[in-house]
Amino acid sequence: MSEKSAPSSSDGQKRTLSEANLASTSLPIPGKSATKTPPAKKAKVKTPKGSKRNPLNVDQLMEKLKNAGVDNLEKVSGCVKAGIAKGLIKLDSPADLDKVIATAVCSEILPSDCNHLIKATLKMAMHQKDWGGDEYNFVSYEHPVTCGGCGEGYFVSWVCSGKPDICYSKYMSHCNKCPNFGVCIGECREIHCDNCGQHYYAGSQKQMPCSCDPRLDEMMFGRGPRR
Repeated sequence: MSEKSAPSSSDGQKRTLSEANLASTSLPIPGKSATKTPPAKKAKVKTPKGSKRNPLNVDQLMEKLKNAGVDNLEKVSGCVKAGIAKGLIKLDSPADLDKVIATAVCSEILPSDCNHLIKATLKMAMHQKDWGGDEYNFVSYEHPVTCGGCGEGYFVSWVCSGKPDICYSKYMSHCNKCPNFGVCIGECREIHCDNCGQHYYAGSQKQMPCSCDPRLDEMMFGRGPRR
């Protein structure tokens, strides 16, 4: 029986190139075990402090506001109520009313040449409106926060989430129809649907129906209501 010839150097180069080509295509190389990629770790989502507590009821919240020296309790913003009731905004004493809960540079809220740093305290937001549509449509000019540099007026939204944000009137919209003192929905043209309970874009005059309303097809496409 004839002896096997020793592999030539050219054969070794071919195998090396072949293995390199296989590696570049992410295919397993014959005779070698494929390397297993470890599964990606799931990112941990941090829950805001206080959000796991049961929210205060109306009586408990009114008592807390009263003890902190807040007046005109019936006019307290629903957005602020929600943040305090859920334990996301601290209010244990009158001193907490003067604490800054949000800051922003004026030109970063509205395009302008004003780079004044605006600071909003809990007291400023306490009796603000929950809907900025009147100011957005130039019907009213009641802004809880005023820029010290140019005089522009702003609101403090998302207090209910524990992450207050100084915003233009267009983006101040807190829904008081939702449970636990309501939630912010981000835009003054978004409203709560009494039929399905969802929030939807209703237009500047609240003229648009919700997607659950059979009149929507007629308004949008000029055809009869859905059946």
